[in-house]
Amino acid sequence: ALVSLAGSTWDEESLCQPGTPAVSVLVVHGTADDTVLYEGGIFESMDESERYPGAVELSERSAATAGCDPGVTTDLGTVDLIPALDGEETERTGYQSGCDEGLEVELWTLREGSHIPFFSQDFADQALDWLFRQSR
Repeated sequence: ALVSLAGSTWDEESLCQPGTPAVSVLVVHGTADDTVLYEGGIFESMDESERYPGAVELSERSAATAGCDPGVTTDLGTVDLIPALDGEETERTGYQSGCDEGLEVELWTLREGSHIPFFSQDFADQALDWLFRQSR
């Protein structure tokens, strides 16, 4: 399993061919990230042809690779992982329909979260719990 924090991949899917067996993926990304945009975009140092997908698209691609139906999501509720933001800012979305045995994909959207926010200890605890649940 892997956790992607404020990251992405190539826009051209053929440049990233995952090996087998597939792994579970947790995508964690802030909507106020101005380094790697939540919606996707281009890096200023790259050509227009060097785009990267946003967090939702990255999650959907990961779900498809894991055999899940990327069009079917489950609301897994909200949690408070960033003390500087009011309330439960992290929305958790699961891609769990039709996944290959032992695989799952989740997107944790950090509403108003920056590129690398200051997380509470709960983030480390919950991310590690998620990783440990993925052992096969």
